[in-house]
Amino acid sequence: MPANPYLDAAAKHAAPILAPTAGLPLIKSAPSLGWRVEWRRGRSRPLDRDMPEGQRKREVLRDLQTFVAWMEKEDGAQWIKTAADGTPGIKLLGPFAHFEARKPDLQQGDAGGSREVARSVMRDTEPEDGGRVEYEIHCLFRVREAVTELPTSLALDLFSQPGGRPGIRPLRDREWRQRGPNWSPR
Repeated sequence: MPANPYLDAAAKHAAPILAPTAGLPLIKSAPSLGWRVEWRRGRSRPLDRDMPEGQRKREVLRDLQTFVAWMEKEDGAQWIKTAADGTPGIKLLGPFAHFEARKPDLQQGDAGGSREVARSVMRDTEPEDGGRVEYEIHCLFRVREAVTELPTSLALDLFSQPGGRPGIRPLRDREWRQRGPNWSPR
């Protein structure tokens, strides 16, 4: 069975059940992490603008299935087809004109020099040979909560400054705050 990095991180930061005593094992209690619900967003593949409606729906459905399978493989997310309040767990937005970023145009000068010139986004999304469109897929997923860790050196930089980052605090106070004559960063 593969190790779960989130549970390993939770066990690392867990508080001991009993007071640490020399010669006895350190027993920690790691709370099990729960689940949270979140919306995730993906894009369909570019489709021809003049594609028949039935075929377009099949293509977008295939992209939806690919997106859901990818999220499940990525971090074990589970697609919620209907939310608790009865609303559907999917939203399709579109069609939007497909945008494909291209290299900047080159402008030639009278003296033989050249420079890059900015492109127009409107011109790059205008239909050429019928045009292509894409859809945005928004899905509601049930995702495992995770413990994210900061390296001690980064925590020192973030939290030791006056005014630091609001709303963020380190997991263990003693690892980054210098106290006493025998303080060590571990």
